[in-house]
Amino acid sequence: MFEKEEIQYELFRLAVNTSWEGFENISKLVSASSDDEDVWVTIMSYKDKKHRDEFVVKMSNDKECQQGYEEWAKLLSPDSKVITGEFDRQL
Repeated sequence: MFEKEEIQYELFRLAVNTSWEGFENISKLVSASSDDEDVWVTIMSYKDKKHRDEFVVKMSNDKECQQGYEEWAKLLSPDSKVITGEFDRQL
């Protein structure tokens, strides 16, 4: 669905949970245990806010997307939170 709707979708898994001197690793900020929890980052890029809004409506009405979300949600640790944010491109 992402490709068809011209959504750039990227999924990353935290590979290293150590930090450089003077920096804090994201795994500590979100309280991820290095032994049994992963930190994933998903980036979804849209043409603009209107495109995003239209896509969200399509996803919410698509049973396959709903099933995919439910399967994904089962992978989350109990009592964990999904952190979201909306960003504007700077470069």
